[in-house]
This record gives sequence, structure tokens and C-alpha cells, in this order.
Amino acid sequence: DEFDIEHLAADMVGILDALGESSAIMVGHDWGSIVAWNTVLMYPERFSALIAMSVPYSGRPPQSPMESWREAFADNFYYILYHNEPGGVAEAEYDSDPYGLISRLYLSPDSPRQAAMITDPLRTAGGWIGRLGAPTGLPEWLSQADLDYVVGEFERAGFRGGVNYYRNFHRNWELTADYQDVKITVPTLFIAGEQDVVIAGANKARLQGAMNRVVDDLRDVVLFPNIGHWVQQEAPDATNQAMLKFLQEL
Repeated sequence: DEFDIEHLAADMVGILDALGESSAIMVGHDWGSIVAWNTVLMYPERFSALIAMSVPYSGRPPQSPMESWREAFADNFYYILYHNEPGGVAEAEYDSDPYGLISRLYLSPDSPRQAAMITDPLRTAGGWIGRLGAPTGLPEWLSQADLDYVVGEFERAGFRGGVNYYRNFHRNWELTADYQDVKITVPTLFIAGEQDVVIAGANKARLQGAMNRVVDDLRDVVLFPNIGHWVQQEAPDATNQAMLKFLQEL
């Protein structure tokens, strides 16, 4: 429960309190974007603006996302469903090979890979690492030292904390019932790579249309061509320029 969205949002506000700050501009990437969206939704008086990367906001769905994923994937593998299996099977796999997992995830869309060891879509065929082709080299934006540092942190702390985040998807849906019709009101910028699998090929107009329904002051949607999921690493200068432009116009 300590990893549910109410706790995580309160943690963000707790950081402001600890620093003696009354407000701040929130920036988040990937699942950090989900925390950012919800924190600004719950505490709009503490955040003057929002920059979200990779994961757009579409409001609270009418059905629990866990139910939707179970209906969509059934007996096939899906990593979020895998993370929700009892017994800690996901973190056991990841803790046994942190380098194998992280090195397969920190890649660009065009990064060369070996063939995946598991191609059967059924969950019974195996876990996640074997479904991800091992890289044949590092992307130019990721040094071996940086990769080793990230891997070392997971070797030290383990994956359970991170996986526990996924175990709260249904609980988060329940906890946010009171926010069903509440909109994001602060000025907002969304940034992503055009090849980010999270946006699933959506263009700027489609993303704007979806977010405008739940975000009152969406200033811009910025998509970078030939860039994947790790937008701030793959295109740091362009990302910084987009952020600075947004901040200067507040």
C-alpha cells in the first residue's frame, strides 16, 4: 500500500515541505509521469505547471485497467499482469539477472538486438527477460558506466519496490474514484519520441485531442522524430529546449 498513488503523491508534496517550498513545477517521465499527473490532480495548489514525458493522460478509465488488460491478453504474456502474479515471480526473475533486464530495456528503437529466446506469446512459455532480445551494443546515449551504475543500484536494492508500483494499478483506480470528472488545471507540456511504444504511433493531433478532454491548459505536445522511449536521454538538447520554451512562456 505504501506504493499506491495516494502515498506517492503525498511523498511529492512531502519533498516540497521538507525543502520549505510552497510550490514547484512538476516534471515526470514514464511511470513518473503517472505520478506527476495524479499529484498535480490531487494537489493543484502546490504545483504551478506540469511537464509530462512519454505517458499521456486520458483521465480515469470507466473500468479498472487490470480488468482491461486481463480481457485483452487472457493467457498471453503482458508484463504488468506478470508483475501482479502472486509469489513475487517477477522480481525473482529480475533479481536473478539485473543486467539482463536493464540492458534490454535501456535501448533506442533502432538498437540492434539478438533474437528473443522466447517467441511463444503464452505466459506459460516464460517470463520477461527471454522475450527481449539481448543488445549487441549500447546506444550512443548510454555509457557502460551509466548502465553499470543503474544495474548496481538494482543489485543493491532489488526490484520489489519497483514491481510493487505495478501491483497498485487496481488499488489506484479505486482510490481515484473521486477524481473521475476532475481535470488537470495547471499549464501543461507533453513531450515524447515519435517512436515511443507507449504512444503507439499516435500523432500530435490525436494526443492533443485525447488530453484536451482532461487537461484544461495543455500548452503543447512536442514529438521528436526518430526518438524512442528514453526521450530525455536520446534527445537531451531538444528536450531541454522544449522545456525551456514552455517555462519561459509561463
